[in-house]
Amino acid sequence: MENALYLQKESASPIGVKRTRRKASTGKKKADVSPEKRQQMIAEAAYMRALNRNFEGGDPEADWYAAEAEIGLLISRWGESHNKP
Repeated sequence: MENALYLQKESASPIGVKRTRRKASTGKKKADVSPEKRQQMIAEAAYMRALNRNFEGGDPEADWYAAEAEIGLLISRWGESHNKP
């Protein structure tokens, strides 16, 4: 079952991508999203990417990494918008 990959994929860096250190905290509160909820959101976003192309072509890993970046950005922006004075 090809679609099951989207629900089981573990979050990881693609080969050759170096993760950088985060900057010192700016005092802003980070969005409270549990690791389980974040994983679920990524899985759903990756699945939707494949669904939008009718599961034809594409690469499940590429879908996962793109969804991971997308969800990370959404969570970050949500946290920023809710920390305004």
